[in-house]
Parts: sequence; C-alpha cells; structure tokens
Amino acid sequence: MKFLKLGFSAGSILAAGCAMAVNFGSTAVVNGNTYTIGAAPGLGGIAIQQIGDSLSFALPGGVAINTTKTFTLTYSVSSMVGNLTSLTNILGTAAATGASSVTTQTAFSGGVGPNENSGLVSYAAGSTFPTSTYTFATATPQWTTVTTTLQLNGSQGFAKVSTYNANYVEVVPEPASMAALAVASLGLIARRRRKN
Repeated sequence: MKFLKLGFSAGSILAAGCAMAVNFGSTAVVNGNTYTIGAAPGLGGIAIQQIGDSLSFALPGGVAINTTKTFTLTYSVSSMVGNLTSLTNILGTAAATGASSVTTQTAFSGGVGPNENSGLVSYAAGSTFPTSTYTFATATPQWTTVTTTLQLNGSQGFAKVSTYNANYVEVVPEPASMAALAVASLGLIARRRRKN
C-alpha cells in the first residue's frame, strides 16, 4: 500500500511538471473591436481561433489596392513556467504585386519583467511570404498586452493577407530532469514517513 501511495505521488509530480502550456486571454481586440477567442466569427467576419499554442486571426478584408491598410491585433499571452522562447508569425495566403509590401511587428508590454519588441519584418512583393521567427530575450512568463501591427502597403498593385498566425514555443523540461525530480521527491516522501 505504501508503494502504491508513493507511485501516485510520483505520478502526480510528473503530471504537474509536464502540465505546461501557453495560455491566451479570453478576448482579443482587432482594430478596436473586441472578439472572444475561440468563438464563431464576429463582426466583419473576423474569426479568432486558438489552436494549441497558436492564435489565428482571419482577415477577410485584408487587401490594400494602391493604398495602405493597417490591422492592429491585441491580446494577452502567458506561459505557466515562464519559459517562452520564440514566436513564429505565419501569414496565410499572403501576396503582393507591383511595389507593394506587407510589414509586421509585435510589442510585448505590461508583463512580469522587461517589455520586448520584435523587429519590424518586411515582406516584399512576391507570390508567397516566408515565416518569421522572433526569439525572446528574457523568456518572461506573462505579458498582459501583446500588440501586433500588420500593415499592407498596396503600391502600384495590391498587398493582401488572409490570416495571421502567432505560434508560441516554450522550453519543455528534459525527461532526465523530470525523472531526477521524481526520484528526489520519492526520497523525501519516504524519509518523512520513516520519521513519523
């Protein structure tokens, strides 16, 4: 029975250590309009979906022809253990013609630790745009405000983006480290039981 209890304790420790995830707030603001994350498309057909450690924003009106159009996306993000390492931006069905281009930049503020700003990424005219990855400087555990500015510069043609995807990556403990933690915890439990 004692071994059974110790087994449950070890299992609980491993489960708690592996229960890591990137969490998002319940709402996001797109150009001043508030939408529920994970809900059906809201006003203007803008859908905000949560897929694992990613957020995806559908932008049906994301086309600028011989003009400039700016989208501002605001939400919150946190990591349970404060180990966020990078953010990868993916622009869905993005293209530009003529002298057009698309730029993105994300600011992280109001969190635990220093604020951060990803570099300004510019996508020149072309049939497809590559993904862009930003590596965090401090792996801050939580930002209460994340603001991504997506600008479509339609010049002598058009610039369009159908969706914007933000995929976060965090450090995952090595299996050896988790095993060592479990063994050490088992030792402490057994020692306490012997004292009692």
